[in-house]
Amino acid sequence: MVALNSFVNAAGEQMRGGILPSHRSDNVVHFTASWVHAAAGREPEADEKRGIVLANTRGYQFAANVRLHEALCVVVNGGTDTGARQATEILAGLPPAQRSHMILETGKTVLRAVPIERRDHPAVRDLRALTA
Repeated sequence: MVALNSFVNAAGEQMRGGILPSHRSDNVVHFTASWVHAAAGREPEADEKRGIVLANTRGYQFAANVRLHEALCVVVNGGTDTGARQATEILAGLPPAQRSHMILETGKTVLRAVPIERRDHPAVRDLRALTA
């Protein structure tokens, strides 16, 4: 949490006095916070940041990634099959050309969060196949 707060504070300073003051890096801050909170299993905080990102961005990149953050949070909180299915649906719903490196890496992050003893579940195998 300390590192996240430091990042948020530093990003805020850059927005106020940076060389591109009109660039809206606050979306990056909320995106990062969504990812950090999801990986820690802090669902309410991750939900809030994901909602901000979805409300303030266009295009599939941010949307797919923060939805994968949601799946990550589900897995971290014990919902292995549900989170894996959710991540699989998100990835399968994208045309192959939109499955960017970053999106696939976020999918792999969901996969790595699955406990070893559950990695043979069908939902997890499906996610593994899509991220391979």
